[in-house]
Amino acid sequence: MVRIKDLLSPYRGMPKEIYVIFVSRIINAMGCFVMPLMTIIMSDKVGLSNEATGFYLSLNSMIYPLASLLGGKLADSYGRKYLIIIFNTMAALLYMVCGFIEPSMLLIYVILAASTCMSVAGPAHDSLIADITTPENRAGAYALSYMGFNLGFAVGPMIGGLLYRRYLSLVFIGDAVTALISTSLILFFVKETLGRT
Repeated sequence: MVRIKDLLSPYRGMPKEIYVIFVSRIINAMGCFVMPLMTIIMSDKVGLSNEATGFYLSLNSMIYPLASLLGGKLADSYGRKYLIIIFNTMAALLYMVCGFIEPSMLLIYVILAASTCMSVAGPAHDSLIADITTPENRAGAYALSYMGFNLGFAVGPMIGGLLYRRYLSLVFIGDAVTALISTSLILFFVKETLGRT
């Protein structure tokens, strides 16, 4: 029988920043209320047709790789930590604004802007892990980060679904608050790694 100790052994002895990133990923993914609900927000709340909903979902999917490319370039040029802080904070503020907007096309545009900001910050998270780890513990660190996201994402959409019908504004505000908390963990407990030797 496999013991829990054996299952956890690949995640032991990591730099403390890796555990901070793990907790940050859980919190951020736990607040992932908006994106899983995008289709029904656009069709049910805003009243878009199936074709228009499909267009904006496709647009969001097309923006993602472009924003990620930009994020990778910025992370390599200006640093990982502050890219995460700036763009995640911008996304959180945009989601907060969504909590006070009536369902409309404006709401959709602000959600897309917030999603783009999150996409720009994405590569910096992966770069942080690569910078902090060694070849020996890197695979375990990435696995821990992904596990953190999966743990949070297992809960977040369920909470978002419960809030959606009667408390749509809390879906956006909750997403914003968890993004700010997870970003604060990076701000206070993780040092900039660009150029670190």
